[in-house]
Amino acid sequence: MLYLLHGRGSNLYSWPEVGVAECAAIAPFHLVLSVPPEQLPDIRLDCGMNENLFEYSRKFAERLMERKIPFTYAQAPGRHNAENWTRAVKRSMAHQYAVMMKQLGGEDT
Repeated sequence: MLYLLHGRGSNLYSWPEVGVAECAAIAPFHLVLSVPPEQLPDIRLDCGMNENLFEYSRKFAERLMERKIPFTYAQAPGRHNAENWTRAVKRSMAHQYAVMMKQLGGEDT
């Protein structure tokens, strides 16, 4: 499963062991343009409609659709805060469980 990490406003780019070149190589936009679609992991986008990252998430979804890359998209009113994260994590974990069970050949219960 691919979780999108946005470096803006986070410490992602300040980790000493992770340089700008390494971050660019794993940036979501770069990955969907450079990796063959059949080699990409499961992709899920979940964004609050009042987040500053909302437009980036929508643009990323557009790129996925242009390349016919399957993904799950969720949006809901809210900001980038604990309340939204609590809601999003519950859905994301259920989604991830279903994906893993499918890949393992098990039943989704």
